[in-house]
Amino acid sequence: MADNPDIDLELEERPSHEIVAAVTDGRAELGIIADTVDSGRLERAVLRPDPLVVITRPGHALAARAHVAFSECLGHPFVGFTEGNPLQEHLSGQAQPLGLRPRYRAHLPTTEAICSAVAVGVGIAVVPARAVVRWQRTYDLRVVDLTNSWAKRNLLLCSQRWSGLSEAAAALAARLKAHGAPAATPDDAGAEGA
Repeated sequence: MADNPDIDLELEERPSHEIVAAVTDGRAELGIIADTVDSGRLERAVLRPDPLVVITRPGHALAARAHVAFSECLGHPFVGFTEGNPLQEHLSGQAQPLGLRPRYRAHLPTTEAICSAVAVGVGIAVVPARAVVRWQRTYDLRVVDLTNSWAKRNLLLCSQRWSGLSEAAAALAARLKAHGAPAATPDDAGAEGA
C-alpha cells in the first residue's frame, strides 16, 4: 500500500470455506485460504507452507514429544482463540468427528496472549508454526508437530480468474505470488482462513 497510495484495501479474516464462497460469488477478488478446503474451480497459487503445531510449557507431558495426533491432545486443557476466529472454528470441526470436545480454560484474542498463557501452564494450544517462531523469543515454549493431515497445510492465493482481476488486485496478486504472503498470525492476518 505504501507503493500504491491511490489504492485502498479491505481485508477481512474469515474461515477458508467462507473465503472460497466470497471469491466464487464475486464479493472478493482475491482470497488467502488453506489448502485443506475444496476451492472448487477457483484458480490458485501456493504462497507458503502453514502447518499447525501444538505448543506446551516445558515439563508438560507432551513437551518431549516430536509429534502427536490431535486426538491425543484432547485429554489436556486447552487455551484457544476467541469465538469466531477461523482457526478456532477449524479446530472445533476437527474435534467433532472424534466425539470429543477440547476443554478450554481460556479463549484469548491474540497469538501472543495464547503463548503467554501456555508458557505459564494454563493449557496447551494449536497455532500456526510460523506464529510460534515470533513468540518463542519471549516465552519458553515447546513445539510439537501434529501428525494429522489437516495440520500439514499450505496457504493458497485464489481468484475466479487471474486474467479477470482489477488492476489493483492483479498488482497485489503479483506481489504476493512473487514474495509469498507475510508471516501472518491469527492476530495480524487479513484474509487468511483456516
